[in-house]
Amino acid sequence: TVAADLCKAQAPDLRAAARYHLASLYEKTGDKTRAAKEYQAFAGEFPESEFAAPALYHAALIAEESGDIAETVRRLQAFIQFAPKHELTPNALYKLMVTLQDTGKMEEATGTAEQLVRDFPDSLFAAAALFRLVDRAVAENHHGTALEYLTRIEALPLQHSGLRARVLFDRASIHARLDNPRKALELLEKLLAAHAAENSV
Repeated sequence: TVAADLCKAQAPDLRAAARYHLASLYEKTGDKTRAAKEYQAFAGEFPESEFAAPALYHAALIAEESGDIAETVRRLQAFIQFAPKHELTPNALYKLMVTLQDTGKMEEATGTAEQLVRDFPDSLFAAAALFRLVDRAVAENHHGTALEYLTRIEALPLQHSGLRARVLFDRASIHARLDNPRKALELLEKLLAAHAAENSV
């Protein structure tokens, strides 16, 4: 019958929706371990669903919230591999970079940052990742490297006043560290002038 054919056609979609909502309800009610398992099972059973990638991302966030670093890294990497161009992927790459950096895996963190900048240059997360590399380079007294990262930030497609101000401030701070007060002063005056001009509009 028509009704039977309709129900049969809708069954996979309804089952997928039910599985995803089941996982989200486990998460909302506080059973995060069960929710993560359901999210992962859902993505495995319905990889073509538009909710498969968000499900894997939620599973990664649950691991991050629990403080399980190894599992956070594993789940973020699984999500990125599953959905390399998803709208959530820049955030996932940034979270992965920060986690790797905070656990001392600097080479892997830098590689992840480079992947983020390469694949999502117009994302704010790309700039944020490069700023993290700037901070690390400065902390290690690699000031030339830090200045190179700032130049790359200036070249990113996405630009706004806050980003430019941060670049100027960081450049000034680095030149002050390098005992180049005149250059630092010039940069800070440029920053303040830009801020004044912006506020006068």
